[in-house]
Amino acid sequence: MTDAASDLAGLIAPHWSAEAGPRPGIAASAGLELGQGTVETWDPLTPGGTVVRYRGVELIDPPVFSSTDMLVIRPGDQVAIMSSTPGGGSGAYFVLGRITIPGTAAVAQSLDFLESDLAKALSARIFAERIRTAVAEDVATRNSTTYGDPTSGSAGPAVTEVEISESGKAVVFMCGLMQAATGSSFNTTQTGHMSVEVTGATSIAASDPNSAYLNATSVDATAQQASQNVVTATVTRAVLFDSLNPGLHTFTAKYRRGPAQDIVYIYNRSLVVFAL
Repeated sequence: MTDAASDLAGLIAPHWSAEAGPRPGIAASAGLELGQGTVETWDPLTPGGTVVRYRGVELIDPPVFSSTDMLVIRPGDQVAIMSSTPGGGSGAYFVLGRITIPGTAAVAQSLDFLESDLAKALSARIFAERIRTAVAEDVATRNSTTYGDPTSGSAGPAVTEVEISESGKAVVFMCGLMQAATGSSFNTTQTGHMSVEVTGATSIAASDPNSAYLNATSVDATAQQASQNVVTATVTRAVLFDSLNPGLHTFTAKYRRGPAQDIVYIYNRSLVVFAL
């Protein structure tokens, strides 16, 4: 003998539109049907903004199996509806997805979403999240011909916790206002480099091929000048790293000077990392 309350469970179960929401899972004894509905209005962001007509009944905000279909469904579209009516009682209705026949105009309509304002906003947001920046506004000098942190001034800047995808690529922009002086110590050439060191899932040392640099040379290389020639310029360099391992990385600015004795001053240093 079965329990009477169990026999009535299908009849008294909350409707799909109740606050309790759809029941998880469907019993083996439940009656399942597959049908086709027509979208009358489609605004998933607004409560009550989605209406699907199914067999003469308006379904208000029915659950959608495929969340990505929410982006492409439009009023007038045909959608697949799965209904469950356990024991013939109050049922649950689900939108399985948009019905699209290959070779018809409906296929092109699906692609229209890619040019919609929503798609543009989403792509801009995703792209913006892949751009990371760091700035060090103080003046830095490096009194060494090998790469390292500034001899004077703060270290970096450094862009940390950059997630690199399976593409293994990142574009790094390094920029600084560089100033060099020649003639003060009778040196005719001054060179300063700003490069980037990569650590984390991939290790790449700072190097000249990946550097932005300023080179200042006196007009007369043989004269022992008593006055200075000062060169100031904003120097920018873009470097593509295309062999990175997937995972988290840190990009840190490193510096060195040329073989001459005078040093190059670097102001307003910045790094911009585009993780691809």
